Amino acid sequence: MPDAPLPSGQAVEAAISKVLAAEREARESVLACRRQAEERLEIARRDARLIGERCERRMQAVRQRYAQALAQRLAAFQDESNQFRQAYVPTAEELARLRNAVAALAGECTGESYRSGTNTVGTGSPHPDPLPEGEGENSSPENQTFSGPN
Repeated sequence: MPDAPLPSGQAVEAAISKVLAAEREARESVLACRRQAEERLEIARRDARLIGERCERRMQAVRQRYAQALAQRLAAFQDESNQFRQAYVPTAEELARLRNAVAALAGECTGESYRSGTNTVGTGSPHPDPLPEGEGENSSPENQTFSGPN
């Protein structure tokens, strides 16, 4: 097999130049891709920031609308409450009914019974007096009258 002839110096130089040009083009291409990626990344960051700012403005507007609506409702309730306070004065009968209801509730809470109109308190306790009849605290008639407000 005959030996192939060696390329001339010009052919070698041309091949090296071709390889170097391809390498330079590849580097430039990589740099262009990096610049393009950085630009796209900056655009994405800007868009994300703008979306966040718009979202914050919208949330602030919603909070402000609800705060205004709440303030208006509270003012309306306050006005209604003020009108009620100015317009309503309980009658003596209503006050007496309220006193009786409070006394009855107090009696239920303490285990005693209360009869309206007589102010008599009896023992409503389910536990019997542990002392023989006539010797306990509840056996005296003085301890069975209620002297609350009328």
